Amino acid sequence: MVENGLIDAAGHNNDAAGIEAETRNLGETVGWLLERVQRKPGMALLVTADHETGGFDSLTGAFQTKGHTTRPVALLSTRPLPVSLNDQTDLHRFLKELLFAPK
Repeated sequence: MVENGLIDAAGHNNDAAGIEAETRNLGETVGWLLERVQRKPGMALLVTADHETGGFDSLTGAFQTKGHTTRPVALLSTRPLPVSLNDQTDLHRFLKELLFAPK
């Protein structure tokens, strides 16, 4: 598990440049991890967030808040996602199925 906590701080501070820098850092980390996961059959990589912060609008460059929002966050996986994964709250069930599925 890897957490990029500085992106949350940048959201709370309404720091667009900080969000961009941390998103790039996260992209580099995910790329590095993906290379390793692809070499290990049976291993999965999941990328998500526990919440969105700041409500940044990339079209206007404006923030809506300095707090957390209810906006949905992305869930990316190297494994197929179940069709029934409709909501971030379904993540626990999906992880449980992924981790404890018969091999």
